[in-house]
Amino acid sequence: MLSILSVYNFYFGISIESSIKLCYNAKDYIEIGGVNMKSQNVYIGNSSCNGIYHYKLMNGSLVALGNLCDIEKCTYLCKKDSMIYGVIENVEGEIFSYNIESEEIKRIKTNKSCPCHISISDDKKYLFVSHYKDGYKQIYEVKADGMIGKLIFEEVQDEEKSHTHFMKEYNKNLYAVDLGTNRIEVYDIKHKIKSISKIDFEENIQPRHLCFYKDYIFVITEKSCKLYTLKFENNSLTIIDERNLLPEEAEKNDTYTGCAIDISKDGKYIYATIREHNSISVFKNTNGILKHIQNISSNGELPWDIKVDKDDKFVIVANASSDNVCIYERNKFSGKIKFMYESCMNAPSCILID
Repeated sequence: MLSILSVYNFYFGISIESSIKLCYNAKDYIEIGGVNMKSQNVYIGNSSCNGIYHYKLMNGSLVALGNLCDIEKCTYLCKKDSMIYGVIENVEGEIFSYNIESEEIKRIKTNKSCPCHISISDDKKYLFVSHYKDGYKQIYEVKADGMIGKLIFEEVQDEEKSHTHFMKEYNKNLYAVDLGTNRIEVYDIKHKIKSISKIDFEENIQPRHLCFYKDYIFVITEKSCKLYTLKFENNSLTIIDERNLLPEEAEKNDTYTGCAIDISKDGKYIYATIREHNSISVFKNTNGILKHIQNISSNGELPWDIKVDKDDKFVIVANASSDNVCIYERNKFSGKIKFMYESCMNAPSCILID
């Protein structure tokens, strides 16, 4: 408790006696000395054995609330109400559900190797699971009580080449990214699950993750270290813009790889991380046409994930190899970010803001 109070004293200049209690109010607020302060839950997945890190984000500060469970290598997370779902990135292949209220953990074997990404459908009825090592895509039902149900869909494009890295629903279609075959595929999931479109990139482009805004899909690539804008219309994916993640003056290095991407809630600015270069690039988006406006240090090694908070005020970056998460203040008008401070934790790999 003293460490939490000291955070508030340092960052907010609030004088708090040890006898004043710290409590939570209506999920989105923390009450200190009778004053309500808006907050957001932040859950950090990681590749250590420490379970899920739980924090409150308040005015740009992360307040540690402890670890939620003892799941190992829970490298990616998603959430429905009081249920957190995640992958356990092991060779055997497992996913899990964790009930925040009851603290019940349920592990499910996927029987496929190294699940690396999980997301939940817009109606919260299905989980989409991506497997890196053998490239399988899976869809699981979510039961009415929030528990993981049966497997209803399983597919792999090429067992030798496929490395499925990302699946997410957008506008009632499912987008699947296969880094190994350099393909993005779109599935109709409104009725029967079926492929309706795909786009193949050149060899070694390696599309990795996506973010979305209106009619546009933004693609960060790994090996080629680029950012693409796609448009999906008339059941067809089309590239409308392509940019290097790093500015022109940046030194070229084959070890630099694109990793994570997010977009501001107004759709005007995109934030992308570059591993080994250990930086964040910021792009202005104008109807899908991108302009590089900033490159700034990630203040750590291997920035594995990046998220803009719900209020568009802050950007959070997880540096996997340097064991720290960094908070940046965001200018809503220019889109540029400024480093504020870091919080230390083991091997952070995923940021979930709720």
